Amino acid sequence: MAALSAQNANRRVALITALMGAAMLALAFASVPLYRLFCQVTGFAGTTQRAAADAPEPKPVPGKSISIRFDANTGGGIPWQFAPEKMTRTVTIGARNIAFYKATNMSAAGHRDGRL
Repeated sequence: MAALSAQNANRRVALITALMGAAMLALAFASVPLYRLFCQVTGFAGTTQRAAADAPEPKPVPGKSISIRFDANTGGGIPWQFAPEKMTRTVTIGARNIAFYKATNMSAAGHRDGRL
């Protein structure tokens, strides 16, 4: 009787394993069409979108502005000084602006008498 119970348990494990393998194989074949469908619906990742060349320029929003804080970092061990000319700026939303940064090479090859 114990042998019959062990045999039934082994069959159950084999059946569950075979079903899981078949489900994984089916999911592998279905993943490409499902991913394409996901990308088309959400516009995320795989599908790229292109803006029209004749799209109108965004217009500034009167009375709406934001404050921007600029940061500048260099990788460790690089002998450069890199900093924004102004640390903060308040800009109108949608308006074009420009930010200036100053970069100085402090290495012996790029730094002569305090000037570049």
